[in-house]
Amino acid sequence: MGKPRIRTIQRLKNSKMTPPTILRIFPSSLKRKTDTSFKLLMRFLMMLIAMLLIQFTGAGQDIHPDARHTIQVSPDNPLKFYNAHRFLLQGRGATIPEEGYNRIDSNMLGKVTKSVARLSKNTAGLQVDFITDSKTVAFKWSLSDYGVLPNMTPIAKNGLDLYALNDGKWQYVAAVAATGPTTEKTAIRHLDGTIHHFRVYLPLYSSLTDLSIGVDSNSSIQAPEAQKKPAIVIYGTSITQGASASRPGLAYPNILSRDLNATVYNMGFSGSGKMEPVMADIIAQMPADLYVIDCTPNMTAGLIRQRALPFLHHLRRLRPTTPILLMESPIRETSFWNLDVQKSVTEQNKAINQVFKTLLQEGMTHLYYLAAKDLTGQDHEATIDGTHLTDVGFQRLLALLEPVIKSILPGWQ
Repeated sequence: MGKPRIRTIQRLKNSKMTPPTILRIFPSSLKRKTDTSFKLLMRFLMMLIAMLLIQFTGAGQDIHPDARHTIQVSPDNPLKFYNAHRFLLQGRGATIPEEGYNRIDSNMLGKVTKSVARLSKNTAGLQVDFITDSKTVAFKWSLSDYGVLPNMTPIAKNGLDLYALNDGKWQYVAAVAATGPTTEKTAIRHLDGTIHHFRVYLPLYSSLTDLSIGVDSNSSIQAPEAQKKPAIVIYGTSITQGASASRPGLAYPNILSRDLNATVYNMGFSGSGKMEPVMADIIAQMPADLYVIDCTPNMTAGLIRQRALPFLHHLRRLRPTTPILLMESPIRETSFWNLDVQKSVTEQNKAINQVFKTLLQEGMTHLYYLAAKDLTGQDHEATIDGTHLTDVGFQRLLALLEPVIKSILPGWQ
């Protein structure tokens, strides 16, 4: 590149060209470098202007998906946070210590399997009701096992789901996702300042160690009075626990709690609903008007034949007249293609159906049954992974389950 440039300069010495013409015959690479520098300078200036606009006008505050949840506090009215245990915590057994968020009493953890003990610390089905006239509602919460699951949304696993009563019906307000083991976020702001009854559903697949509710410091907040409602205990599997609802409020036990105005105890344990005798002792301690036994998906046909009858006999001795509803396993989507899975699911449901018939022949009363047919529809689009239900799947399950429950508990309709 050196020699051509020297010849160009030598020719210029004898040239009568004017300076503008001379500039045009400079090497094109120099012109490109000049253009590039100018463009970089302009980009820098544009970025600087944009940053100044954001700083002084607030423009761009919604660019980040979490921006609408960032805590923004007025100096004249800062938020005040209250321990959630001051309010109405529902869905937790009566024997749980006052400050705990476990689903099983710690005194029983040594008697259950390790997986049940671990999963019992997940807050599936727990909900906190509170009444406030605050224009802002925020939350601080800490998790002992923040993380991700491949078939769960981050909000469903780790987040909070806020509802409010509107004309006597529960209506979704907002959901907030955790950003780490400890999170502080605003769920909703610019409310009208009148009294609202809120309910926040807790994470489905994480263990909560602390929860505080934040409201405007000049507002009021209190616990609503506890109402007499039907109590339903659902003992089951990962589907019962909430896999794979998009957010906590859409797990089917939580939808039931709203639709039936019931207290629903979520005793779903992912992969671990297997009818151990001690589980009959545990759920019998809960004040239930109905037991729903949804363990079939976690048990082989052989295990059902081995454990189901003793488990149900024991539960009936402890709760002689409380209705019991047995559920078949939803048909796994892979069973339409994988013949081994098809055989397994068919045998599971045949086994639990035979248990039901045997108990009827023995004279057990207040016993009910829900078959798998149409439980998730017929279009094969109700699961996230062929097994766990999506929001669509849960709605289809409830379309069959709710009428059965209403027929069993007619006085609560």
